[in-house]
Amino acid sequence: MIEIKGRTFLTVRETAEMIGLKEPTVRKWVREGRLKAVKLGRAWVIDFEKFLLEQFGDFTE
Repeated sequence: MIEIKGRTFLTVRETAEMIGLKEPTVRKWVREGRLKAVKLGRAWVIDFEKFLLEQFGDFTE
């Protein structure tokens, strides 16, 4: 996990492990736009909070 300005980002590998998929699948989803990611240096990273909200919705309500 990478923390930037209070936001937590996951690497492609961490995201794949978390959701039980292989890295190539997560990379494909990023390419297709099914999973939002940002380029950080040479790596793609996924905003952890945004990912959870998109996948499971808001539990704070």
